Amino acid sequence: MTDSLDTLKHLISEKFGIDRATLEHTDQGFESFGIDSLSLAELLFAIEDRFQVRLPDLQLEQVASLSALAATVDDALRTATAG
Repeated sequence: MTDSLDTLKHLISEKFGIDRATLEHTDQGFESFGIDSLSLAELLFAIEDRFQVRLPDLQLEQVASLSALAATVDDALRTATAG
């Protein structure tokens, strides 16, 4: 598990009150965790604050699962440190 994935699980659990054990199914869609599009937008801001990266809105809409979101965050972190 990547550090970003673990941090995302913690952030989602804390922000939305979702049991971390539920978040172990990282390939499920956000809807299966009860996270709708508005909540996903809120999550975007929390991720940007926590990781100090910018995630374009379009990119987040294309992310279908928690594991894909972690990969997107990892890419943004690599880009931020490379630039």
